Amino acid sequence: MLAEDLALKQALFNQMCNILKQLGRSPGQVTLCSGTLTVPIGDIVGDIQTQEYRGSCLGLRFLYPVWFIDDVEVINCDHTKRSTRENLEKKLKALDFQPFLSQNVSSRRKLNPQEVAFFINKADRQRQRKVEQEQQSGLQQDGQPLDQPRYSIGSNVYVKRSNGEESIAFVKEYDAAKNIYTVELDQAGSGKLIK
Repeated sequence: MLAEDLALKQALFNQMCNILKQLGRSPGQVTLCSGTLTVPIGDIVGDIQTQEYRGSCLGLRFLYPVWFIDDVEVINCDHTKRSTRENLEKKLKALDFQPFLSQNVSSRRKLNPQEVAFFINKADRQRQRKVEQEQQSGLQQDGQPLDQPRYSIGSNVYVKRSNGEESIAFVKEYDAAKNIYTVELDQAGSGKLIK
């Protein structure tokens, strides 16, 4: 993980707030986010000189390093206004992201595989299960026999392993004659692949 520079983030937030003030943007029209992993958003926001914009600031991060999961952690600080968080959540949902609020900023840590699985977008899992059921029955959505690969090469899929656990895998190739996919499993978001 790269080290984060608190002074640099504070300077960027101060500069953005000064620009917004010069442009005449009201704090209610603005949402400022930091993708911080190790520096609490409160430490960044607490030093903003243009104090009226403090309530428009919050932390925002995608589940790292699992880049293909559509879940976003929204992190409040003491200065964050409720309306700022609600507006951001509406925007994220419109983009098909699933925001969740984290209030325990002090205990930042890497998520374990079970926690990552818990935060996976439920709609994506339901769609995936429907596709799996259709594939098992040998039919496409229009009721015609399955003759083309259901998943494109390079796409991410959920697979059920022999031990019963579900894992995320990357589709590598498809054998149409046998209707078999070759996939590589991602080991708990580590980026290490096994075949």
